[in-house]
Amino acid sequence: MADLVLVVMSCKESDESKLKIDPDTYSGAIDDQGYKALSLLRSQGMVSLIGVLQHLEHTSSKKQPQIKKLFQRYFFSEFTDRHKFMCVNALNIDNDVNALLRQIAVTYPEQITWRDNRSYMFGQLTNVDEAKKELQVTGYIKNNYLNTKRLVHLTGVSAQQGYKIK
Repeated sequence: MADLVLVVMSCKESDESKLKIDPDTYSGAIDDQGYKALSLLRSQGMVSLIGVLQHLEHTSSKKQPQIKKLFQRYFFSEFTDRHKFMCVNALNIDNDVNALLRQIAVTYPEQITWRDNRSYMFGQLTNVDEAKKELQVTGYIKNNYLNTKRLVHLTGVSAQQGYKIK
């Protein structure tokens, strides 16, 4: 649905005093909600990304390079280094926002290769029958035809739940 995703991270919640003890725990780089969003992005195919770090001006100037490197490392470990990572600083907001807009303008959408060979659906869950363990899904099927004998993956519904799809 999107050609480009901005992954906006805030370092406001980073605990500077405990970063040397355990940077992964005390950085606050990605929370539980963020990891859920990441898993959804990965399951649907990763598009072009730009990572944006904000609120760096709230940390001491001595710790800023360390925090920037930490968040940059998190971003590259989750998404690889082929994507762009930038900082938007409130003290230099005009230049940073202009640089971000220029980066958005020159970033071309990446082709999601699995969509060339497989069908996919923009669907909406319309009915759940708990007694019969049936899901009714309506939507639009893109690319190849969807065969009734094929397996279907619905994000967020596990096979252990035993639902049939109508």
